[in-house]
Amino acid sequence: MTLLPPAPAPTGALLLLPTPAPRLADHVARLGPVPLPAADAVLDVVRAGGLRGRGGAWRSTAAKMDAVRARAARARAARPGRAPLVAANAAEGEPASGKDAALATASPHLVLDGLQLAARAVGAEHAVVHGHPGPALDALAAAAAERAPHDPVPVRLVAVPRAYVAGQETAVARAAEGGPALPRPRPRDGAPAEVAGAPALVLNVETLARLALTVRGLPAPGPLVTVSAPDLPPRALELRPGARVRDALAAADADLPGRTRAVLVGGYAGTWLTADAALDRELSPEGLAPVGASPGAGVLLAATTGTCVLATTAAVVRYLADSSARQCGPCWRGLPHLAGLVEELAAGRGGPEGLARLREAVGLVVGRGACAHPDGAASTVASALAAVPDDVAAHLAGRCAEVRP
Repeated sequence: MTLLPPAPAPTGALLLLPTPAPRLADHVARLGPVPLPAADAVLDVVRAGGLRGRGGAWRSTAAKMDAVRARAARARAARPGRAPLVAANAAEGEPASGKDAALATASPHLVLDGLQLAARAVGAEHAVVHGHPGPALDALAAAAAERAPHDPVPVRLVAVPRAYVAGQETAVARAAEGGPALPRPRPRDGAPAEVAGAPALVLNVETLARLALTVRGLPAPGPLVTVSAPDLPPRALELRPGARVRDALAAADADLPGRTRAVLVGGYAGTWLTADAALDRELSPEGLAPVGASPGAGVLLAATTGTCVLATTAAVVRYLADSSARQCGPCWRGLPHLAGLVEELAAGRGGPEGLARLREAVGLVVGRGACAHPDGAASTVASALAAVPDDVAAHLAGRCAEVRP
């Protein structure tokens, strides 16, 4: 993926994406040394700041830390010496996303500051950086080597093949054990992932960078997003706090808001919204929840005039089907079937009976997979059908008013 250079934040200073990327000495001169308070103090700061994960699920970071600490206490009682592990997740499998790569390349020391703080919070004695080979992992590796003599918790690199599911939390834990970067069945009790019987705290690189800023007492940066369109390569943007979808599209391309007819919010497992529904929404869970969406992985994919939303959705679902772990029926059989039905609709074939089968297929895969991968594909399809009913009607009649991407 070709990623355009990050754009300056409208407010000026870039906390997450400084230019150029600083060495350790420059990083410390700019932000000061990272404080390493006691574990409870780190957790108190995280809880007070309301920090949430930025890998897609937006879970409370404090709640994840609490769960790991509780599970670690039970593990130590059963087998003394069993300490938790922390992982920086830089495996950005989302094809339309580039924010994590931009962040890891521009601010590797900020990410590793957060990793040390996370280790302190849960009592971890080892940490890993998990990602795909490339500039982002290279930057994190160089930064880890530069600061190794000073960091209290040793860090090792885990390079995994580029795959959509490789960044799933249990896939990160599985790779840390030396296994394949494939998801395990999701725990039904919401328990943390485990590495060799010990709990693992897996946090997205952006979450860790924000943790390092929060503990320093610095103001929270605005949204970090990737914006793309059929005629626009993905661009990572650091925006002002309170920024709207409109602001992100305009920062990527001055004319993009006016040319946009619909937006896929949250990435390939996200939600299609019409431009009218999306543009003036704040890029936050609270801002997007009233229209049934979430920032997800921080991705905005704009469908401009002349773009067929159904054809784009068909391409997205086919990618998700091809990228599954093929470890359970809903992925192995359900997603290819779902992709084929969307392709039939986008091609103007299938008619009302095909649409009915498509809606049925969406319901059949939701909640049935070993991980949430099938759920994301189904959500994207359902939202497309709801967002562009006129397009659906046109395709049922065997025509498309828009040009395919």
